Amino acid sequence: MFTKPQTVVDLKTLFLEGLINHTTKVTKISDDSVLSGVGYGIAKVAQKAMKDIALIESRLFVESAYGDHLDLIADRLGISPRFTAAGSSTYLRLVADPGTFYQRTIHSFTGAHGIEFELENDVTIGVHGFNYVKVRSTTTGKKTNVDPVSVNQVTPIPTGTFSNKVRYLTSLSKRTNSALAFSKRNCFLSKVSLTENGSRVICSLMI
Repeated sequence: MFTKPQTVVDLKTLFLEGLINHTTKVTKISDDSVLSGVGYGIAKVAQKAMKDIALIESRLFVESAYGDHLDLIADRLGISPRFTAAGSSTYLRLVADPGTFYQRTIHSFTGAHGIEFELENDVTIGVHGFNYVKVRSTTTGKKTNVDPVSVNQVTPIPTGTFSNKVRYLTSLSKRTNSALAFSKRNCFLSKVSLTENGSRVICSLMI
């Protein structure tokens, strides 16, 4: 954010220094004096004003926004919302007697990780005794990116099944856009220049 809220002590000190520097009637202000109380009250009001200004900035500028405020900016500018989390997919090598049938709506695959996968289509094992089949996770998020050879259980087990193994690493699932990634997309689609500064994104109007 552009506005940096300060402490009450700093704001009070700033006010009292300005008061002493512009009058000859006051030379010293004790902690329990009336002027000290007035200074504290003014500093508290100024601090709240700075906080409210910073809050407004977080609703106006991409580089100052996070969380729901970032979503509000995107909605106001007509930018599509964050990408939702997606599941992962992979291929299994099913080894079984020729003619063994796997039904998409009945059979599911899992492993020690507990992530469940389901077939994209019904499968009948061919004459060679194995088939490569594509499966997708039933849940979403990064946790569905399981290791190779970790999907090794089928439920229920069809008659004639010998084994089922993951042959390839699951394709990476998408997680919900992070604030940094979403800020970058907001900057780009808002037609402003973008500069990265660590974990922050700085947007500047292009002239």
